[in-house]
Amino acid sequence: MTAEAPTRLNVSGRDLFAMLHRGGDRPRATALVVHPFAEEKKFSYRVLVNLARVLATREVATLRFDLSGCGDSSGESGDATLDAWSEEVRAASDHLRSEFPDTPQVLVGLRLGATLALSVARYLTPPPALVLWEPILSGRRYVDEVLRRRMIKEMMTTGRKATGREQVLAQLEADGFLDLDGIAVSRRMIEDISALEADASAAVFTGKALCIQVAYNAKVSSALESLAEKMRASGAHVETIGIREQAFWDRVEGVEAKELLDTTCEWVAS
Repeated sequence: MTAEAPTRLNVSGRDLFAMLHRGGDRPRATALVVHPFAEEKKFSYRVLVNLARVLATREVATLRFDLSGCGDSSGESGDATLDAWSEEVRAASDHLRSEFPDTPQVLVGLRLGATLALSVARYLTPPPALVLWEPILSGRRYVDEVLRRRMIKEMMTTGRKATGREQVLAQLEADGFLDLDGIAVSRRMIEDISALEADASAAVFTGKALCIQVAYNAKVSSALESLAEKMRASGAHVETIGIREQAFWDRVEGVEAKELLDTTCEWVAS
């Protein structure tokens, strides 16, 4: 069995939990997994663990870690910021490079984690390859989606009419944070996510990337193709793939996501 070793990362005083899946004594590559936001992290946990384990069997040393305010890392969720998370992704990448020098590196991100990986990649030298699973293309639309899910859940849970979007935003303005099923998210975080645009990062990425759409329709959307074209325009080599799969980051039920894992691991290992 491939060794799995828990470790801790210290980033500007923030104590982060990480798990290293070693991938043998001399791995052919390394991978850093960047998890998604809020509830999506919880629902996708099993798939991301399985990803790391399968990569390790293909001689790819893989590091999973919890961003600050998430999982087993230090800090409160309400204090987390995108700036801090970006710093932590860079630090985790540096940690992998120090553990496995001169070994090619890939960043694998899901949803907001994918957009975060894309935005951080420009600061890493040499630039890593990227695997982007269903990246968030527009932060503003994503926040609207998060608010809509919250309102639907409130209505289903209480049986009452859900709080309207404007009321939710007014509450956020007054309280300074939003409760997403027990996860406190600050107004600053909501504002920072709203300002995210994947196109801005795509325009400066020059490495290799695999962009995967995960949806009931295997045809790649025009929006994801547009992102890939912006990356290609900056000199990047980009492939896009559509995989028919359930949105496992939004489901309580376990999803194997075998095709997604096989496709990703084959691309990374090659």
